[in-house]
Amino acid sequence: MEVKVRYPEDARENPTDVLSANIRSDDGTVLPLSSVATVTYGYSRDTITRIDGKRALYLSADVDKEILSASELVAGLQQDLVPELERQYPGLDISFAGEAEQQAETQSSMVHVFLIAMLVIYMLLAIPLKSYVQPILIMTAIPFGIVGAILGHWMNDLSISILSLNGIIALSGVVVNDSLLLVSRYNELKPDADHQIEAISKASRSRLRAVLLTSFTTFAGLYPLLSETSAQAQFLIPAAVALGYGIMFATLITLILIPVLVAIQHDVVERFTDIRHWFTVRPDKKEADPC
Repeated sequence: MEVKVRYPEDARENPTDVLSANIRSDDGTVLPLSSVATVTYGYSRDTITRIDGKRALYLSADVDKEILSASELVAGLQQDLVPELERQYPGLDISFAGEAEQQAETQSSMVHVFLIAMLVIYMLLAIPLKSYVQPILIMTAIPFGIVGAILGHWMNDLSISILSLNGIIALSGVVVNDSLLLVSRYNELKPDADHQIEAISKASRSRLRAVLLTSFTTFAGLYPLLSETSAQAQFLIPAAVALGYGIMFATLITLILIPVLVAIQHDVVERFTDIRHWFTVRPDKKEADPC
């Protein structure tokens, strides 16, 4: 049972009451605190927190996202301030929690989510195309979309945050649409074309308008959000920048890269077919002369 012994509330309302508190000496004499102690004024915490037996102190602050992100602030502190404090105080342990800790955990989980998304995209492309190679050619647009998302953040003076990573994951599923249009049209024209280059050229010309309209309309739909200045929209702008700029950059690369990769794939397949045919076909044996 916890028992508290203290003066009445009216006798402990100000510092003067503390100085007049009675102290009993060894011989039984009752003296005021001011006569046996030197009192100094200072600041102290109302509670003491301990973690693993060590006294702990929490420091928190609100980050102005328009100036820098929490990840940039933590990186700057770890590079400049933390080493200096640990050098001055050898027993000091510093750890980052709050938004920085949550962001690190989210980034770790997003890596697994991104890999699963890539596997699902590959499977969804491989089944209708009935090919193991063409889905890889289509998915080559994804790295260029990520480059475009990073360039979009740089052009808009934004730092990459958790919402930016969410936008990049969403971008991975959208940016393959343009490549899929070109490859599927190439597969339709290939059986009737006189030459493979002719099929690639026709597919690129016939799907150019659809590819450009798909990308431009997506960017146009995101542009009002990109230009929004309200505080509520600031959380969504990084994801919109990643999605909009990533699609535009990947589209320009797709119109050149995908036809080239398709031509290279065709040449490689033909070369391996010729090599296999050369090893499997044997010269006809001459019939023995009956005489």
